[in-house]
Amino acid sequence: MKKAHKIKMAPESVSYLAGLFDGEGYIGSYRDKQYTLIQIEVTNTERELLEPFLVFGGGIYNHSWSGNVNHARSWAYLLRGRRMPLIFILTLYWRMKSPKKKDRMKGFIMENSERLTKHDARLFGLGSRLGGLT
Repeated sequence: MKKAHKIKMAPESVSYLAGLFDGEGYIGSYRDKQYTLIQIEVTNTERELLEPFLVFGGGIYNHSWSGNVNHARSWAYLLRGRRMPLIFILTLYWRMKSPKKKDRMKGFIMENSERLTKHDARLFGLGSRLGGLT
């Protein structure tokens, strides 16, 4: 049985992460040998700004361009998986401002809703058919 995840964060923290993801984030698909995984990536030149994302799992790695002295050192938060990226999306979705990124997030939720437990859906106020996303 899948265990439901609840990320406990202050509303201000959720707003901060949503704003940073809105401006610096990427959501896409990653295909490994067996599954198509959801990939979340947020890049920034300040590593400390990415550390709050670690509450969702994933990791931070050095994202610097090698060989070009004109590029500043940068860092990337990366989260790949089948379920935790959905929890990430659901946590930040309601605070997102960019309509394009919000539509992309909604698509990932709808395509992968079978990976969520009923308890996950209740935690995020989605109801049984995930019809609450606007």
